[in-house]
Amino acid sequence: MAKKPSSASMPSVLLVGCGKQGSTYVDGWLKSGIDPKLIAGVVSSAKRAKELKARYPIEVYAGLDAVPAAVKPAVVMLATPGTAMDSVLAQCRRFVPQKSVFLTVVAAVNLAAHESGLGDGAAVARASSNVASLVARGCFGLFGGRWLGEREARLCDQVLAPIGTTVWLDREDHVDLATAISGCSLAYFIAMAEGLADAAIAAGLPAEKATRLVRAALAGAGECIHVRPDEPMPQFRLRLTNPGGSTEAGMNVLTRDSRLARLMAEVVDAILKRQADRWKPKK
Repeated sequence: MAKKPSSASMPSVLLVGCGKQGSTYVDGWLKSGIDPKLIAGVVSSAKRAKELKARYPIEVYAGLDAVPAAVKPAVVMLATPGTAMDSVLAQCRRFVPQKSVFLTVVAAVNLAAHESGLGDGAAVARASSNVASLVARGCFGLFGGRWLGEREARLCDQVLAPIGTTVWLDREDHVDLATAISGCSLAYFIAMAEGLADAAIAAGLPAEKATRLVRAALAGAGECIHVRPDEPMPQFRLRLTNPGGSTEAGMNVLTRDSRLARLMAEVVDAILKRQADRWKPKK
């Protein structure tokens, strides 16, 4: 298994927005052994700042205007609600002359909006997100803006490497697609696990035992795929499916009439439509 980066390889980061999403990154960084001094957070209220300071050994500021001028983060990571972006970007312009890189995980707010809000020269990368960052198993699909060079892209990789995997994409709209298949996927897999547990319970297995078995199976399946990154998934699946065996019997049900493929296509299509509608300008 690949060794996680040391604290020395992590650049300083100012995380703007420490709600549900942002907190998973802080948890993941700290669990990966990153020096807390490299992490600072920005929240919207003094009450929230106090709560986070009690929870994490990092510096937390109540608002961007409270961040001292001496703070010069290598990366400014944006994880705020999309509805607050205009104000956030305007306040973040101060970091552009400092050559900070802007890494945004705000869903469906495009690069053009970020670059317009930050001004000329702002190096911005959009990334999909995944709550599995909490356990260093996040997966981030990234796309860079017009002022993002190799140095800036490398800084983005270094910030995200301790909490997951980075995949640089060829088109910006593929960030939304990455969100659909990785950012939202934990809920899909949990839903499938719930279905398996319910089926086992209906067949007579006690609920507590069914839940334990399915949770462990889900975790094991994910880890098996993770430690074999170069093996194609169809090939991996076929190795697990003996002709005439139990796994094949179940797979025949899942794949009959392409039902699973059609269902997943509908899921991805629904998410892409939702993301397209979510941040449409109000008339």
